[in-house]
Amino acid sequence: DKMQRAAEHVLQRMGAVDSPFDHVHPCIYKLPDITRVSELSAEKVGTLVSIAGTVSSATTVVGRPTRAGFTCERCGTTAHTATSPRLPVEDIEPPHSPDDCLDDGTLTFDTEESDMIDYQAATIEGDNLDSASTETVSAIVTRDLAGRFTPGERFVLTGVLRWDPAEDDNSTSLSDRYLDVHHIGTEVSDPSWGVESPHNEEANRPAAVDRVS
Repeated sequence: DKMQRAAEHVLQRMGAVDSPFDHVHPCIYKLPDITRVSELSAEKVGTLVSIAGTVSSATTVVGRPTRAGFTCERCGTTAHTATSPRLPVEDIEPPHSPDDCLDDGTLTFDTEESDMIDYQAATIEGDNLDSASTETVSAIVTRDLAGRFTPGERFVLTGVLRWDPAEDDNSTSLSDRYLDVHHIGTEVSDPSWGVESPHNEEANRPAAVDRVS
């Protein structure tokens, strides 16, 4: 959220994009350090990190709502609710029936009344040169980055580490941790690339907010 607000502030001052900024997707990369997947602790939740690893599995690209519209089958009025693209439509809890509906009508998901984006998820196996064990973390990409994940490919990923706790779990377990990816860099021929430095195809460019999509 802070990155989004910062990007909007910069674009406003530059006059590059007219508001609203719903379509702005900031891209920040070239962090000074790579974080091992095994080091993605609770303290790093909500922070920007870079990890290196291999895509072990990936979903197909699907459309997911960020703002879901539900239309009442009785009165035809539409109610909206904000949602995470990680949730499939069938798991989104519909809002209450519209206030102007006299009956408690059934709300049905309405694609045309929803804000949809492309979405893809993957499991990333982190490089761990000091151990035979493999640590994994989930990663998601949206909008123009969706479709970049292919099993077997190696990447340097930069994004925000997030955590979705189970509804009945108040602990700080990271079993539901995932990386909300903002930038994807490709491998270079350096055997230590995965744990020491965030090499990518744009390594000579400074850290920046450079994607408006």
